[in-house]
Amino acid sequence: MPAKLIYLVLETLEKPWNWNRLSANPNIDQEDVLEHPDLPWNWRMFSMNPGLRFEFVLAHLDWDWCWTALTENPAINWNHVSEHRDLPWNWSVVAYNRNIRVETLLNEGLPNVSKSVNLRFHHVLANPAYPWNWYDLTTNRCVWTAADLTLHPELSWHWPYVSSSCEITRDLFAMSGLPWDYSSLSFNPSVTLELIDAFPLIPWDWTRVSQNPNLTLDYVLTHPERPWDWDLIHYFMPLSKGVTDFRRRVGAHFNEGKLSFNPSLQVQDVLENPDIKWSSSGLSRNLVVTASDLQQMHAVLDWTLLSMNPSLRLETIMELRHAPWDWTELSSHRFGV
Repeated sequence: MPAKLIYLVLETLEKPWNWNRLSANPNIDQEDVLEHPDLPWNWRMFSMNPGLRFEFVLAHLDWDWCWTALTENPAINWNHVSEHRDLPWNWSVVAYNRNIRVETLLNEGLPNVSKSVNLRFHHVLANPAYPWNWYDLTTNRCVWTAADLTLHPELSWHWPYVSSSCEITRDLFAMSGLPWDYSSLSFNPSVTLELIDAFPLIPWDWTRVSQNPNLTLDYVLTHPERPWDWDLIHYFMPLSKGVTDFRRRVGAHFNEGKLSFNPSLQVQDVLENPDIKWSSSGLSRNLVVTASDLQQMHAVLDWTLLSMNPSLRLETIMELRHAPWDWTELSSHRFGV
């Protein structure tokens, strides 16, 4: 039998599932609901489920739908909305629906187009009279590129966000007068160690640099004079040579509890270092685990936090259905969807 959430639900109905969360879970589709109408589905929560079809809504207009969630649901398109304008759509959130084109939103004069995932910078330039929200535009990374920023630095960009997320080139960084937020810039993934060294007079935030994904342990140890945040280094530094090498090289800075939250930590690292006092909460949140791993490590894990672990697979839950999972958290788990 293929792994499917509805099969697990039916086999574990005695478990304390959260039916509000379960109804919105994209792993539950309309067929599951139709085949099991006796289950306590929440129709308002099911309104946001992308497995919903508009024909089903039309056939059951008397049900307790959430029309804001339906308006945003990508299962709804503009034809559905425009042909049924008498329905109680939430017009302020139509722009959040990724299935509706920007041209339609602008032609209809709808609000919040700045947040549309379909918006591009040429739409902004071509429609200067539209009341653009520049914070929303800046934080909507579907809209703009570094090239747009270079050509139009005079626009009302939100510079803390630009500084943290824009692809930084040496030419862009060398432009004079740009109001960079150096704290945000310090952990921008495109800010390399070479760029940091090339601009030594910049007031780099070394706490933020400590979580920059380009940072290497070699670089940290070569610059002991800098005020590194060792907690963040433990959290974010890739363990490319394993825990034993990292532990030896950082010496007195080693913090086993903080290392437990490092997303590059592997199950093998934990099993090969039983003398380390691992943090149960860190391991439970981050480790990529299989059913076999859980059987070996069940005593050191927090099963509530483990139930939120994004690497969990539905097959694992089905195999270990009698383990002490947090069924409320599992009810909204996407299992890779």
